[in-house]
Amino acid sequence: MSAMLAIAGGSAILKHDARNKQNASYNRWAHEQKKQAARQLRIKEAGARQNIADIDRSKERDSDITADKLVASKLDALRIQESAKASGLPEGKSTDALVRSTVGEVLKQENAFLQDMDVKQQQYAFQEREIMFGMDMAFLDAQASIDSYQYKRGDGGMGLFMDMAGAYAKHG
Repeated sequence: MSAMLAIAGGSAILKHDARNKQNASYNRWAHEQKKQAARQLRIKEAGARQNIADIDRSKERDSDITADKLVASKLDALRIQESAKASGLPEGKSTDALVRSTVGEVLKQENAFLQDMDVKQQQYAFQEREIMFGMDMAFLDAQASIDSYQYKRGDGGMGLFMDMAGAYAKHG
């Protein structure tokens, strides 16, 4: 009887040790999965920061282009007005109308350019919102992924005690 009890007790100890090793192995795997989710989030975050920086550079470049275009339009309007004066055309309503018409064309081009730039600014704002939404979703996905891996805890000595008690009851 005592040999059977010893074998059953040894078997209970081995089962308990195997459960602990299995839990430890799972916990290492779960920890690696959590680290991987965090790593992926950091990679997405770096990409989003780069995209925002690219948009900011584009906005700055467009702002410079707009300023240059506005100055060029003002200079074109001045050139037209001064060229009409310097050309020796007779002064009068028809000459003034011609100058206003030509300056009006310059202003129409300027207005069309400004509208295009406004559309670009709206597109930049949309891209920024899209990036921010994507990052919010990436964070929530990473959080859900991390939360989905729960560490396993062993039963401590209780499982071993119960297995030993069962072995004693059966063979003792």
